[in-house]
Amino acid sequence: EIKKAKKPARKTKTKENVKNLLLTRKGERVIHVNFGSDLLKIVFEPNVSELKDDIVKVITDPINFWLPYVNIDAIDIVTAEDDPTLSYNLKITLTFSVNEFDTSTIIFKTDNFGQIEIE
Repeated sequence: EIKKAKKPARKTKTKENVKNLLLTRKGERVIHVNFGSDLLKIVFEPNVSELKDDIVKVITDPINFWLPYVNIDAIDIVTAEDDPTLSYNLKITLTFSVNEFDTSTIIFKTDNFGQIEIE
């Protein structure tokens, strides 16, 4: 029973680690100036639909370096240009796993006001 209780905690902790990594701006941590990503910088750029490859890179590179135990299963990027019914400018769905049984999803949404919502 103890092991069953730890699995959700590990899954939750990994999800929080990924969120913290991606939402930390490079240079924000004094001791580890390279820790973090440029996600918050790039998602508010104009013409974000042209930057999809760059967005994938700013997500995958830091995860591969800082959290090598996390396997990125899919990154789905949808812009308002792709889907006019989208109520956000950008929706990024990141699906990842620690092993094939512990799959998690984080959804990042941005609006016109420089706000980011995370699910």
